[in-house]
Amino acid sequence: METDGALSLDAAMRSAEWQRATDDARKRGLTEAKVWMRFAVQNDTAESQKIILTHDIMRLTVLTTFSIAPSGKTLRVDYDSMAPNNDRPLAYAGPVAEVVVPAGERRDVVVRFGNDHPIPIHLNLRVWSESGFERHSVANTAFFVFWIGCL
Repeated sequence: METDGALSLDAAMRSAEWQRATDDARKRGLTEAKVWMRFAVQNDTAESQKIILTHDIMRLTVLTTFSIAPSGKTLRVDYDSMAPNNDRPLAYAGPVAEVVVPAGERRDVVVRFGNDHPIPIHLNLRVWSESGFERHSVANTAFFVFWIGCL
């Protein structure tokens, strides 16, 4: 957890405070602190693969994704919660990021997320395949269209 808003990627990676995202650690309570999560993705296929990251809290103000190649080259992507859906890299109403993993390669992925004002925060970061995200988006949209139609 980052409470002062000043933690860099390098400082986060060197931190001794990393812990597993267990059921007990998932809920962080009412906070404006930023949460850092990290994991690795290995692509053992012959084709480049995309993974999609989403969070259940639709109005997060901060979602930053770092994709780190074995060479150390880092790609940073900042989600903009105020951007119109059509101007986002992925047209999705909530916080979303895409990570590309080239064929036969690995990426270390580090994600920083939170809100600029206190909200109940949890660690429900979801990792999707491209086709899984597409099915999720269609089902999610259908549910909300049905729900709004019932109102």
